[in-house]
Amino acid sequence: MDERGLLDPALIRPGNFTQRRGFEAARELLDLPTPPTAIFAASDATALGAMDAVKDRGLRVPTDISVVGFDDIAAASQSHPALTTVRHPIHNMSGSALRLLAGALVGEAVRGTVLDYPSELVVRETTAPPRGA
Repeated sequence: MDERGLLDPALIRPGNFTQRRGFEAARELLDLPTPPTAIFAASDATALGAMDAVKDRGLRVPTDISVVGFDDIAAASQSHPALTTVRHPIHNMSGSALRLLAGALVGEAVRGTVLDYPSELVVRETTAPPRGA
């Protein structure tokens, strides 16, 4: 994104993966002179908080602003509207981590091990083209 000039540091907000921080960060973004047309949160909990902030401003997800989370927690599919999110294979990832840990405990070389896991975009109801697109 940075190489293509798509990364705008003014649109990045630090967070702690909580719903409360998602609410606060989204309010900050919505207060910008030109608010974003979409929010991609670092966790589903943060995204759910962002959705609350959007609704609190009288705006609608996804009609006025799209929201995407990351994790695919149970609440993502149960929210209204249902949250679009990125799912990653957490069970496979944790299993690999445990195998690496067990190997390290018996002296196997694990330093520098790189594991690659595919992620999946789970499209639900919180994304739409920007208005006027």
